[in-house]
Amino acid sequence: MAGDSKKRSRSSFPSEPASKRVKVCNAEAGGSQHRPPKTKKKFRKFSWSQISLKSEIGEGAFAKTHRAQVTMDDGSIVIVAVKVFETQQYDMTECRLLKAAAGAGGAPKFFGISKGLPSAIIMELCPGQPLDEFFECNPVYECKKAYEAVKIALLDFHAKGFTHQDLHPGNILIDRVDNKYVAHLIDLG
Repeated sequence: MAGDSKKRSRSSFPSEPASKRVKVCNAEAGGSQHRPPKTKKKFRKFSWSQISLKSEIGEGAFAKTHRAQVTMDDGSIVIVAVKVFETQQYDMTECRLLKAAAGAGGAPKFFGISKGLPSAIIMELCPGQPLDEFFECNPVYECKKAYEAVKIALLDFHAKGFTHQDLHPGNILIDRVDNKYVAHLIDLG
């Protein structure tokens, strides 16, 4: 996604009873995180003939994110973000997190994964400008309003039991909707 970090990190899942948690070593973060056990439930899969990449909107250490169009099974076309992994399969933890977060804190909603190679995650395209870019080109009073939107997004994300392990201005998008600012927390994987 836009603002993908150059380092690998994970977001945390909502609290669960200890008996249902699985520990995962996260060397780059210098510790371990908990994630829910793998489920048998399968994700919706899109063939590459249904996906049309348009323009690159972000690049990280493991993937590039593109603005794209996806043709749904009913023939409708949806504008999405597609995170295409260059050397590995998509991160199932990120898929489960996106699905579980269901838009909390303005996070992108999960649509599914690609069939075959290259591996990709298909998610909602969140509108907006990265927070650091927003601050460079807006007056202080507008930046204060944007900070308030970030606070609301973080409170929502945390209230639903999630934490973002790689939160920085490049992973927060600011959008203006009906004269109000809305923040989107991105790059949850």
